[in-house]
Amino acid sequence: MCVITCNSACESVIALVDDEDIVASFGIAVDATTVEIDQPVTDGDDAIRLTATASNELLADQDPVVRVADADGTDLTAEPETVGAAWGGEFELTESVTAGEKLTVAVQPPGEYDFDAALAPATPTVGESLDLEPAFTFEPESPDVETEVSFDASSTEPSSDVATYSWDFTGNEEIDSDGQEATYTFSEAGEHEVVLSVQFEIDGDTYVETTSQTVHVREGCFIATAACVTPDHAQVETLRSFRNQTLKGNPIGEFAVRAYYATSPPIADWIAQSRRRRKTVRATVVRPAARVASALGLSE
Repeated sequence: MCVITCNSACESVIALVDDEDIVASFGIAVDATTVEIDQPVTDGDDAIRLTATASNELLADQDPVVRVADADGTDLTAEPETVGAAWGGEFELTESVTAGEKLTVAVQPPGEYDFDAALAPATPTVGESLDLEPAFTFEPESPDVETEVSFDASSTEPSSDVATYSWDFTGNEEIDSDGQEATYTFSEAGEHEVVLSVQFEIDGDTYVETTSQTVHVREGCFIATAACVTPDHAQVETLRSFRNQTLKGNPIGEFAVRAYYATSPPIADWIAQSRRRRKTVRATVVRPAARVASALGLSE
């Protein structure tokens, strides 16, 4: 017996195959095998969001895989995924699909695409492109460590169809924050990839699109930044160059840098709270130190 469930945007979204059919074609006992298209496929997509399940007694001997093909039977599978008891996620294709194209998503025995051996075929039809464009900006563009960075996804289009915004700041594929605007403070210098996932709700269907940008986080010059307000101030850049070119690379300099990082953040916070403190520190500490570094040829 085969049961197929459809909706307005996906044709043959779920297919169930019983034990007898699977034993006949696959030679193993399977309780139920399903393929569910989690997001309607649209023009230009190069991946399909789906969930596949396979329950069988001899799964360790013959693991079924997911494969995708076009109407002509051409295999579009970039990398077959082993289902195991269940598999879900973004299934990558070898090429982008076009509107009106009918695809076959199949759970089948290992090997090349074979529709006749498919345990649970689903046949979604590719819809028109919806021009969903998640996007965000952030500032400052090159923050120091322990500096709060503001993220804004208001440039996402179409904003009227957005249901949720989810932010991943740590690269662990978990949600660190939600909402159109978010803030995050990076504790380590280096390149940090920030991923924004936007869920759109359109005509009863759910679409999830992602975008990412790399934030270059610099090692902090906390006191100089607090005094000069911005990490991009010319005198802050001079002192940063002095640290990188002179202090780093020798034991005494490295010790001084570590001690500075450990003690300066609360001092910098205290300086930042008062315009008079910022002005005094800039005039008596930052500016003279930057002039000395420049005179010694220690700035870039």
